[in-house]
Amino acid sequence: MNGTTDINVAITEDDGGLDPRQAAELLSQTEKQTKRAFDFAPPWLSLFGAAILLVAYGGLYMAARNEHPYKGPHGPWLLVVPVAIVASVSVRLRLFDKVSAGLTGPTQVRIHATSAAIVLGFICIYTFDAALRHAGASYSIVYGVFDAAAPILILGAMGAANAAWREDWLTMGSATGLMVVATTAAFASPAGSWAVIGIGGCIVLLSNAAVKIRLQRR
Repeated sequence: MNGTTDINVAITEDDGGLDPRQAAELLSQTEKQTKRAFDFAPPWLSLFGAAILLVAYGGLYMAARNEHPYKGPHGPWLLVVPVAIVASVSVRLRLFDKVSAGLTGPTQVRIHATSAAIVLGFICIYTFDAALRHAGASYSIVYGVFDAAAPILILGAMGAANAAWREDWLTMGSATGLMVVATTAAFASPAGSWAVIGIGGCIVLLSNAAVKIRLQRR
């Protein structure tokens, strides 16, 4: 009896049993593959974002650079910027829809909640403009330093947090870089802050795309 039991146990272990270490390694590999599958930001998307940021913020700088005293961007560039932002968001949502097409339940709830948080953040930013003006803040602060830096700081913080959760250190570094650029721009002139973010943010996103292309080739 004991001999038969020992043989059956040995056969069972040889046929398909996994020790805890192998199971943990397999689980870790599966988790990493899943995270890579949901990394829906290919290099061309970073290049597109760099172009959008340079055009949008560069246009606002061109619209306000000669204002003395400063009152904020105006003119035809105000039409270009909304179009550029809508185009960027539309491309990202279209690409994200392809990735998330098969997702249901809690995952979709988190996706919608994240989108709502971003929208609410932007609503609060531009509502805060009125509060700053009511408190006596100058046009230079409201429509210069604050409006230039605040959106990038919010998106950068959310992007860095999301990337850290996915262990996407490249994206986290780029999001952190955008936050540093936006913070540094606050020390420039009201019009210059738009230029600093436009150029600095473009460099960060171009660097992100270059590293991704190099990693893909390897």
